[in-house]
Amino acid sequence: DFIDRSDTYYQGAREIITDRKKITDLFKLIHKLQGRYKYVMCDIILDDETRYDSVLASILKGMPNVIFPSYFDDGALIQPVLPVHNGVIQYKFVEGGFSKFQICFGDSAKSLPVEMYEDISGTRFYKKCGLIYADGRFTFNTIIPELYIRNADLKREGNLTDEANLFYLGALLIDSANYINYLRDKYIIIGNFEQDIHKTYLGDIPGPLILFNSFITLQEKKYDIQWSWLFMVFSFYVLITIHIMYSSPY
Repeated sequence: DFIDRSDTYYQGAREIITDRKKITDLFKLIHKLQGRYKYVMCDIILDDETRYDSVLASILKGMPNVIFPSYFDDGALIQPVLPVHNGVIQYKFVEGGFSKFQICFGDSAKSLPVEMYEDISGTRFYKKCGLIYADGRFTFNTIIPELYIRNADLKREGNLTDEANLFYLGALLIDSANYINYLRDKYIIIGNFEQDIHKTYLGDIPGPLILFNSFITLQEKKYDIQWSWLFMVFSFYVLITIHIMYSSPY
């Protein structure tokens, strides 16, 4: 299920900052599930300290399978101010639109979908001699995700299902008793579904949805490089080379 926090922010001097108290209240609610959720992906940057941080940190300490974003700023990795599991959320863009996500950054940092996938699957991505491997198998460092879930698939209040529901954070906290069962045994994705929008090959998609689709793409093992694909690329290269050689007037 998806939780839209776009109704709980204010414009700060530097960036849009989510109301940390409401995020703390949300994790208090999720904590009541006693681990009966698949994973919590919170696409909210915790790079500013607030007076609610100690309470939030104590709640998160006892919660498994929770991840927050980190990001690079002028080459430096900016991690959350709280001791939480995190992954990089930066994408590759082509002509102003989202194109693909990166697996590894430098020698150790990994993207958020990869960290999430590693936790669930046990697969390990690593860098060796400048190449990227997944459990010993060579793979590319960038992947174009399949957009399995799109905006039209998200069900709003009044039309909720057992699949992909979208809740506004404020409304969820006000009427939590009626909504908490919708979160049970689900992936819980928290982020801004109204302002954090990126252009993709299938239209505008919210950033949290791109991250979750990237995770699903990894679950479907789309990172595997098939030998048939390599053979096709090599054959194409050979044919182009022969064409250039024999078509030359010299």
